Amino acid sequence: MGFILRSLYLGAKVYWKLVHPKTSGSRVMLIREDRVLLVKHSYQDLWFFPGGGVKWGETYEETAYREVREETGGEASDLRFLGIYNDYCDDKNDSIALFMGTDFTFAPRGDREIEEVRLFEVNELPPNLSPGCRRRLEEYLAGTVPSHGLW
Repeated sequence: MGFILRSLYLGAKVYWKLVHPKTSGSRVMLIREDRVLLVKHSYQDLWFFPGGGVKWGETYEETAYREVREETGGEASDLRFLGIYNDYCDDKNDSIALFMGTDFTFAPRGDREIEEVRLFEVNELPPNLSPGCRRRLEEYLAGTVPSHGLW
C-alpha cells in the first residue's frame, strides 16, 4: 500500500507543477511536558505536525480537530489558533492555519497513510523533521511565534 500512496503523491506533485493550485489546510503543534507529537506519512520521508487539507464546508479549526483524530488516533481538547502561513513548495500556494494544544491523547500506530505517531523531546527532534514544522517549533520555544508569514 505504501507504494500506491507514494505513486499517488508523486502524481499529485506533477499535477501541482502544471496547475499551481491554491490549497488550504491546518497543522497542529501538540506539546506537553517538553515533548512534541509528530506523525510520519507512509508516502514521505519527513515528520510533521498532524494536519491536512480543509474539506468543503469545514473551518480551519474543524480541520485541525479532525486531522488530530485521523492521524494520531486520539483527541485534542484545547486547541488555540496561532496564525496562518503560506507555503509555496511543490508548486502550490498552500495556506496553513497553525493551531497548538497541550491537552491531547494519541494511539501509537501505523496504517496506510500514517506510518508512525510518536512523541519527541523538543531538544531531540528527528533530523528529517519538516523544515516548516521545525521553524514553527523553534519559534515557539524561543517565545516568538509570529501570526503569519512563510511556512
